[in-house]
Amino acid sequence: MCNTGRVVVAMLLSGMGQLAGQTAPFSMPAWLEPYAGASVETKTSRGMVTATYETAAPVTDVVAHYGELFAEQGVRFRPGMYGTTAVIHGDVPGCGLSIRVRKKAAGASVQITATQRPIIPKVTQQDIRHAMGKYDQPVYPTPKTAMPALRWPSWLTTCDDVDAKIRRGVDHFKLEYLETEFDSAQERDAILQFYVDLLNSNGYPVGSPVTPSERPAWVEGTRTFDGARRFVIRVELTPKAAGVHVELRITAHI
Repeated sequence: MCNTGRVVVAMLLSGMGQLAGQTAPFSMPAWLEPYAGASVETKTSRGMVTATYETAAPVTDVVAHYGELFAEQGVRFRPGMYGTTAVIHGDVPGCGLSIRVRKKAAGASVQITATQRPIIPKVTQQDIRHAMGKYDQPVYPTPKTAMPALRWPSWLTTCDDVDAKIRRGVDHFKLEYLETEFDSAQERDAILQFYVDLLNSNGYPVGSPVTPSERPAWVEGTRTFDGARRFVIRVELTPKAAGVHVELRITAHI
């Protein structure tokens, strides 16, 4: 296919995807029911819904509950265990799912994050020919995505059940950031994998983690808005005599 044809197909896919995403307000899939008897608190923002609750049931029972729901819908079930926390990922049309089930002293706490994703319809040869016929018309650039204010994402949580305080600051490059820190008794590699999965599933693709022996390990995820403006989330793990010290920081590059 020539370059002109590729451009037309890309524009056609983009336009059809936008139309598909405008049919109804985004919401959590109705079939994703909480564990029996749980009282759910739901928060909604643009393109994202977060639901949290606690239950007296053990982590294994909660994971099994979601396994049954995924199976009923024909959704691939991908659970992973990181220390005392189970993380489940799933993809359904128009929605990415991340479910975190954390062990508590009595029972478990659950956080479900549903992120809106565009549904891209299949493009036919007729669609392409129709688009090519209009290619001589003026094409205006798509408005760039505005960069939101720097806020701590609700899905960026600690890997342990700890109350970590968020601090705001400015680094030596005069970039604004938010950060928190805490200690964990979990294995370093388990914590690192937990945050690799968490960042990737929430729109912050990461590169290969840096894991030098007996030195701080770290991983970064980046979300770009327009040009060079971006948010960067860095997770740094420092070994201690007993356990690991974890630092989370999200920096706004504007």
